[in-house]
Amino acid sequence: MTLLLTHADVQASVSMADAIVAMEEAFAEEGEGAALLPQRINMKAGNGWLRVGPVVLEKLGLTGFKAMNLAPGHGLRYQVHLYRIETGELLSIMDAQHLTTLRTGATSAVATGAGGPARLGRRSARTTRGHAGRRLRSQRTRLQSDRGQPRAACS
Repeated sequence: MTLLLTHADVQASVSMADAIVAMEEAFAEEGEGAALLPQRINMKAGNGWLRVGPVVLEKLGLTGFKAMNLAPGHGLRYQVHLYRIETGELLSIMDAQHLTTLRTGATSAVATGAGGPARLGRRSARTTRGHAGRRLRSQRTRLQSDRGQPRAACS
């Protein structure tokens, strides 16, 4: 049975701690090469736009996409569709405004190892040293270069 989750449902169900664990798992899977994350699809829609970001997380057995749309004068809306890879079953359609907000903070927490004392030295630290950490350090270096700041040494 497909779960339909409103913004209020998602807020009541997903905490920052949940988001940090989810981002740790997703970055670990991406670092192991088991995630397929193609470029987002961007297209004009009237005076606004529609953006779709697909993903496949093989080890978790999940696939899906996040759709974002902007309708000028009406705002920005986010939605996630989540499927089970093995059966193709649509597991959930959910409002993703809260998830988008949590993801931003959770990504920072994972990248800085600030997931909490219980997680330090576990997956968050390993992920930071791995693929995600290299990508974040590369982005930081590029931003510093763009701003005319000296490049930080990356370990």
